[in-house]
Amino acid sequence: MSHNSVSKNNSSTTPLAAGGTFVGNWDSLISYQEIDVNLAGAPSYASGTLYFEFSPNKINIDISIPLVITSCNIVPIPIRVVLPYFRVRYVNGPISLNELRLTTVYHSESSTRLTRFANQS
Repeated sequence: MSHNSVSKNNSSTTPLAAGGTFVGNWDSLISYQEIDVNLAGAPSYASGTLYFEFSPNKINIDISIPLVITSCNIVPIPIRVVLPYFRVRYVNGPISLNELRLTTVYHSESSTRLTRFANQS
């Protein structure tokens, strides 16, 4: 049976001002194989940059992958676990987010098949 866990350290519902930043706290990924990051907010045309950061020791950031977001409502992003610690960082663009739902979910088992949305073939 798969075990899923929502990260309280890397999830937020706090609105962000223009140029505002959310920085999560390091979570141990020892028991997990995959991460899903979900972002939704309003206004939907707000932009920003989402960073997926991994560390071997919660001090050094060995991997920091930026993803430029042109709309804050994105398809959930699956990420493979590559180092023992993880955090997410979101840097908001020039438009204030009145609503923000950033959710990070850890999975003890990785996907065994390709998943699709209803509008994909």
